[in-house]
Amino acid sequence: MEENKNKKVELEEKELSVEESKAAQALREEQLSKQERDDVVISPTKVIWNNFKEKKIALLGLGIFAFILVVSFIIPIFTPSDINDIDATKIYQAPNFTNWFGTDKLGRDYFNRVVTGGKVSLYVGAIATTIATFLGVLVGSIAGFYGGKIDNLLMRFAEIVRSFPFLPLAITLSAALGSRYDASQKMLLIMVILGILGWTGLARMIRGMILSLREQEFMVAAKALGIKDRNQILRHIIPNVVSIIIVSATLGFAGNILVESGLSFLGFGITDPDTSWGLLIKDATASSTNVQWRPWLWIFPGVLILLTVLSVNFIGDGLRDAIDPRNNGR
Repeated sequence: MEENKNKKVELEEKELSVEESKAAQALREEQLSKQERDDVVISPTKVIWNNFKEKKIALLGLGIFAFILVVSFIIPIFTPSDINDIDATKIYQAPNFTNWFGTDKLGRDYFNRVVTGGKVSLYVGAIATTIATFLGVLVGSIAGFYGGKIDNLLMRFAEIVRSFPFLPLAITLSAALGSRYDASQKMLLIMVILGILGWTGLARMIRGMILSLREQEFMVAAKALGIKDRNQILRHIIPNVVSIIIVSATLGFAGNILVESGLSFLGFGITDPDTSWGLLIKDATASSTNVQWRPWLWIFPGVLILLTVLSVNFIGDGLRDAIDPRNNGR
């Protein structure tokens, strides 16, 4: 009996020691994995992307915009026909398997013209937004950082530019100078007009933010360390206003697409035989017959304008929330 008891005690001790060793090993592994996680440094880009992925509507906007980019810039490369190939036997045909978006008044393939028009509209919007954003950031940063007479001079100049009636001025310049240039030069003229007249709002916002940022402790320390003004602006101030720049750029991009479409619709932008979404809608609404009985002529370019503007705004809102630390907890 005593031998059996001793064996039983020994077995229980062995089982206990095995369990203790397993628990100790699990604890060590947990501590090691925790240490490894602590050692991993997540880059700011990855943090922004992780925050952006949490915004489902921003991801939806990114997907829609990526699809529109592919359709507008890649598909035209592989289309066998030119946008101005005329076929008198196919005038005003409804969408079918041969012509997915139907045909127009000259029998031209409407799908080809819509996707090529998208490339033109997106190109105009992107270049005009780049010009306006660069000017707005440059003027706003200098005015806010230096203040005083420089601030007053630049802000008065911005007010003068802002006081110009945008649409009448754009129409006047386009009408007065447009006849002297070919289609590509006229498109460049529209981009420059949109960019030069569209920077004032961003400049005032950045200037206001910098006026408050330059008095904070990190800027006082940067000045005390003797850091150059250019480096203070580029490395310490601009990163703190990136969210404003992104939101303004996305809204400006969407707005420039709408303005270009409006100018083309009024006949002062892109002109036939070239194409853009606004020009297509202008031609589609030239008669009540087209609006009522040929809806494909205005539905396809109109829907693409709507999707582009909405998707860009969704992306801008998502990037703003992802970049701005104050929005990370929302």
